[in-house]
Amino acid sequence: MPLSIYTGRIALTLLILGLGMACAVPNSAAQNPEGDPRSRLDAIEQELAQRAAQQRVLAEKARAAGREAEAIARSIIAATADVQALEERVTAVALKIETVGDLLQEQESLLELKQDQMARTLAALQRLSRRPQALALLRPGDADETIKGAILLRELAPQLEDEARAVGQQVARILDLRKELMAERETLKADQKALEASRRDLEFQREARQAEQQKLSQEAQEESRVMARLADQARSLEDLLKAIEAERARRLAAANAAAERLAQMPKAPGDKAVALAAPPASAPSSSVPLSEARGSLALPARGRLLRTFGALNGGLHEKGITIATLAGAQVVAPYDGRVVYSGPFRGYGKLLIIAHGEEYHTLLAGMDEVYASVGQWVLAGEPVGMMQDEARAVPQRAKTADVPAKNAQELYVELRKGGEPVDPVPWLAAGLGKVS
Repeated sequence: MPLSIYTGRIALTLLILGLGMACAVPNSAAQNPEGDPRSRLDAIEQELAQRAAQQRVLAEKARAAGREAEAIARSIIAATADVQALEERVTAVALKIETVGDLLQEQESLLELKQDQMARTLAALQRLSRRPQALALLRPGDADETIKGAILLRELAPQLEDEARAVGQQVARILDLRKELMAERETLKADQKALEASRRDLEFQREARQAEQQKLSQEAQEESRVMARLADQARSLEDLLKAIEAERARRLAAANAAAERLAQMPKAPGDKAVALAAPPASAPSSSVPLSEARGSLALPARGRLLRTFGALNGGLHEKGITIATLAGAQVVAPYDGRVVYSGPFRGYGKLLIIAHGEEYHTLLAGMDEVYASVGQWVLAGEPVGMMQDEARAVPQRAKTADVPAKNAQELYVELRKGGEPVDPVPWLAAGLGKVS
């Protein structure tokens, strides 16, 4: 499981400390020439046994903490799925309100036009009907016009009745639309309230997860400083990824060397060997390799596809995709992996890079807040950041068919293999809207 990495690191540290202290005991005893050698040996063996027992207790505590942290992570994933479902509902209802509002405005404009046309027609017919018959006898030409007007009035009467009925139906339709609009607004209000409550609960769980993460990973701050230095030195995203991979290889080599030295250390009498693997650089063996997960990666955020992979943008081809999201939308890890970079980077704003093993990396940019820290293992569907919330959101693009214009945000997503960008869409699970 992902969090077993931290358990392994803690157990490795404890074992080194335990053996170091154990080795210190014989040295101090050897410096003391007094006492029976057999008694001194018994004391040393007893001390080693006690420290081995303490080490096992601490290692079990570390494993228990890892299990608890993973349980929190699973709970967060479930809560995030609920939040994203609510975000989808809020988006759909908001879109429906816009659609109904546009239709209502259109119907009211048509009604106003028809009423104006009917008013002019009725006024003309009314003037014609009031024309004196005596005047028609004095002017034969006017008599012909009067007869034609009467015929026209007789022919128009059924049509006017139909128009009047149509206007009445249109008025009824407008009233229905207004009722529907009011009902949808109430639904939206309730959904937004539920979404706020779910987000608060998710934030509480996320903070608990972060606290557990800080307890389990003592190396996170140092690793973050190293990655920040690499980002300052990198001229491009490609350079940054190469530097991260080189640093990962260096750390892995150091961990393997430490494990090898530990394995070669002399064991205390009667003490069983403890096998500790170096922290894996890719997803744990319990995870399915990303190369076998095509079509099943979690959507980083719910929304609409704005720009596709390879599309021209400012004269350059897009190396990833852009998703229009709701303001304050949750952003999740598309697959299990280890966070190798978290922070600002050149034109990408706040950038998060997750290594999935097999030289696959996911890049997420455009978030207002990033939760995940360097060195942290994340699970598919686990929240790693949030888009700008509604209070501060500024619409970045005109609305799409699935995302209303109000406060729409843009999330940039890249998937890379060996440093080369690949189209992420075929790797994602169904649910992403078509390009607008």
